[in-house]
Amino acid sequence: LYLALSRRFKKASILFLPSAAMIIVNLFLTNWFYYPLLGYQVGSQVGRYLYTHKIDPATVIIYKPEDPLNALHFYAQGAIQGTDTSAALNRKYVLTMGKGFKSLANQGYKLSVIKHGVYYKVSELTLPFLLPTSRNAEVRDYYLLSIGSKPDNL
Repeated sequence: LYLALSRRFKKASILFLPSAAMIIVNLFLTNWFYYPLLGYQVGSQVGRYLYTHKIDPATVIIYKPEDPLNALHFYAQGAIQGTDTSAALNRKYVLTMGKGFKSLANQGYKLSVIKHGVYYKVSELTLPFLLPTSRNAEVRDYYLLSIGSKPDNL
């Protein structure tokens, strides 16, 4: 802005319009486009839930993740381990997605849903997800569960 408005740099005023356009577009995208989409990231949603409800990340395990969950550890303020086998479920809480939830239910675990929501990899946006009319077909379920006793046959 200094160069564009300075009298000594008349040639620099050609940069003012493109710079102003970039700033306005960036403000729009940040506040009204990307911000609502961040609610579809399971890592940040569950991580914030764990932190605000004072659930120790050491008591949580991720079972059969279908999403990378990159932000989970940051928002939960602690490292959370993952597993693909039900034999390693030795924690009080389990974070899982649709397939993992069905697997645990079929194995006879006593499950209580603490938090349920939908997620989408917002780093891989597609037109069907961006359209509100077809978004429900694109999202997947996640579950934060309190897990009870193991079934006898394990």
